[in-house]
Amino acid sequence: MFCLKGYNQMLKKWIEMKILDDGTVLADDWEHIEEGSIKRYTEQMDMGKKMLWEDDQIVDMQTGKCMIIRFGEYETYCVEEEQVMKSVGFYLETRNGENLPLGNLSEYANKIEEPIW
Repeated sequence: MFCLKGYNQMLKKWIEMKILDDGTVLADDWEHIEEGSIKRYTEQMDMGKKMLWEDDQIVDMQTGKCMIIRFGEYETYCVEEEQVMKSVGFYLETRNGENLPLGNLSEYANKIEEPIW
């Protein structure tokens, strides 16, 4: 299953679309979606069981760092390989522009409901 969400301008709320493995599309009110608002689901939840999406802001509950979930090509340092590695997928962007792998967000992160940056 693959999930997307988009902001419906008429209803003024986020609408989810699910695409099942067999290609079936499940979506109510998937019209009047604001251009640029479509976000991918990370297939992860935070510590409070909230779904985490592309461009959500989270706080690392162990360090207090705020980060944004991004999707795309990114570089991160691999300790085992002792080199910078390129990858494509979800990653975390810190305020200083550092890119980090997601890891298991349900173990350490909470979604920030009111974005702070």
